Amino acid sequence: MADLVARRVAARMAVDAEDALVTEVERRLAEAHRAGPVAYLEAGAVMDVANVVVGVSGLVWAVYVELRRRTARPEPQMVIREVRIEMSRRSVHRDDQIDRVTTLAVEEVFKLEGPSE
Repeated sequence: MADLVARRVAARMAVDAEDALVTEVERRLAEAHRAGPVAYLEAGAVMDVANVVVGVSGLVWAVYVELRRRTARPEPQMVIREVRIEMSRRSVHRDDQIDRVTTLAVEEVFKLEGPSE
């Protein structure tokens, strides 16, 4: 599901930026499937847009799944807060781009998961 979130975020961002982002995100996802998990959000990682989209989308999905174990339907702000805490724990420097990707990824997760009950 994290791959789908990353693809949807890239498609939304490509409208604002360049269509090459969608292709680059697909390449990063294929690399991760071929070589195993890649640490896109670790301190010192190259933080180009495609890495940010793939890394943040994976983190958002993982946080959402973990929160679902504790509550039936976590609120979007709860997911964003936990993602930011995890980024801080990993010493990832947040900036406007990472915050925007985080927001888009959370929106896409909640769209994919359907309306709240």
